[in-house]
Order: sequence, then C-alpha cells, then structure tokens
Amino acid sequence: MTPEFAVEHIGDVVEELAPLTVAHHAEVNCFYDTDLNIDWDRYKKAKNVYCFTTCRLDGKLIGWVGFFVHPPVRHKGYLVAYEDWYYLQPEYRGRGWGKAMFEYAERVLKSGGVKRIMMSCKTYQDYTPLLKSLGYVQFEKKFTKI
Repeated sequence: MTPEFAVEHIGDVVEELAPLTVAHHAEVNCFYDTDLNIDWDRYKKAKNVYCFTTCRLDGKLIGWVGFFVHPPVRHKGYLVAYEDWYYLQPEYRGRGWGKAMFEYAERVLKSGGVKRIMMSCKTYQDYTPLLKSLGYVQFEKKFTKI
C-alpha cells in the first residue's frame, strides 16, 4: 500500500473531510470553550489563497495539510504559506506517510512561488522532531489568553 498525494479544492472534499475533522478536533483542540463549527463557505471562497494537499489510500481520504498563501503585509511580494491545519489518521502514522505528505506539499508550494513556509505544532502534541527532519527551525513561541 502506498498513499497518493494531490492538491484538491477543499470545497470538493467537504463531505469526506467533515467526519475526519471531528477526530482531528478531539485530538488537537485545547480550547475547551470552543465547539467545532467549521466555516466551510470561507474555505470555499479562499480558493485563490488556500492550498489543500490530500493524502489518500485506495482513494480514501486519510490525511491532509492546508495552507493559506499570501504575502505578509510588511513584506509585499514575498509569498509565504501559513499552515492552517494538518492531520493523518492515527492508524497510518509511523510509516513515513506524514513526512511524505509534507514533502509533497512543499514541492507544490515552491512550484507556486512560495518563498517561506510557516509551520506550527501544539506543545502537548509536539511534532518538532518531524518538522526539524524536514528542515524547519523554531523561531518564535505563541501564547493565548481569554
């Protein structure tokens, strides 16, 4: 079994994606005051600034990584991809497929003129080893407050 990677429009895969987002949300959500309530219409409208890479096994969606792609306000003309979310179903982890999915997404972003990719991971679900193996370096910390 080998997964297949592709760039797909998020609006075309909502029916497949929606059930998987429940498991994703349960795994990564640390904001217990928020419910899962995805604004699918916003994703659909972001067609020109959103890159959605899928991972499929025998045609079945098992993972994804999505990026908003645009230049920062202070660096006009410098195209940056900002990771929105990523997920690979737990039963498919540990096989190198997640890394391969990121590598595929990086090639797609680079071919589209992206100069920098911004990635993040949760402190309680730390993917630093994976991100470092892909060549990413940590450069800031984020904080939140209600």
